[in-house]
Amino acid sequence: MEPLIICGDSLQIMRTIPESSIHLVFTDPPYSDQSMPLYESLAKESSRVLAPGGSLIVLTGIYRMPEIINTMAKYLTYYWCCSLYHKQASVFHKRNVRQVWKPILWFTKGVSLPHGEIDDGIRPTGAEKDYHYQQQAESWALHFITALVPVGRTVLDPFVGTGTTAIICKRLGRNCIGIDSDPKQIEATEKRLKLEI
Repeated sequence: MEPLIICGDSLQIMRTIPESSIHLVFTDPPYSDQSMPLYESLAKESSRVLAPGGSLIVLTGIYRMPEIINTMAKYLTYYWCCSLYHKQASVFHKRNVRQVWKPILWFTKGVSLPHGEIDDGIRPTGAEKDYHYQQQAESWALHFITALVPVGRTVLDPFVGTGTTAIICKRLGRNCIGIDSDPKQIEATEKRLKLEI
């Protein structure tokens, strides 16, 4: 099935998705100061659209981790923290720390659905910045979607960006709904999907 890609306000569109219809919410939202309120809305809407035992996987910054866990745990069960290693370390200038990984927070709706063994550390296969400077490597999406989502089930990415989640879902035979408010990002996603056989 071809991924459904929608341009618009992510949280408003999430409110139109049927209850308990999503197996995995998988996303990399912004985590600037002004973006922090969206995490509560994301968790609240995810708790509604996720099937019982479904997962929310969200990439974030280390310095935001305690705040985001506390906020999202009001609606979902905190399950695990995984790590996405950087291809090249960056310095977090506010605290003068050389950052070599980024946290991937894993929440579930109640008790997690059964899944096989899964590593909690992912090393990207490459920088993969062909479509956007914030584009994430396909390896992190492949890692979680393969392990957590059976064929034919649905993945939702409310901040789909340039479409890494949609690409992996298409390759793996998983349904995907991708949302983004930026028309240029949606255009890049659609371009990438057309290149997929």
